[in-house]
Amino acid sequence: MRPILAAQPSPLTEANLDGATLTVTLPSGTTFESGVSASSFDLVTGIHDVSVAQVSSVSSGDTTAQLTLTFSGDFIGAETLAVRVLTAAHSGCGDLISAALCVSRTPPG
Repeated sequence: MRPILAAQPSPLTEANLDGATLTVTLPSGTTFESGVSASSFDLVTGIHDVSVAQVSSVSSGDTTAQLTLTFSGDFIGAETLAVRVLTAAHSGCGDLISAALCVSRTPPG
């Protein structure tokens, strides 16, 4: 099973990507460990200059984390964004990759 990924605002576009919040909910039976930080997550995307700026306070045993994004790059076309939760950050085995969300170019006007 994969973590569930949700975004606020939704849908994600180049105009609202900077400062957007991603909510990562781990699969049933999996919890976060202590010491979760921005380096506990890896963004899986072709979008340049997007990163995790901050992670909400996550305690050992929690099943949900909120990530705040920062984006300062150039955006070309539509891309997808997924989150890899690294092995050391959760109680399961191996890295976990969320379902992908679409990030689209902001329409003109």
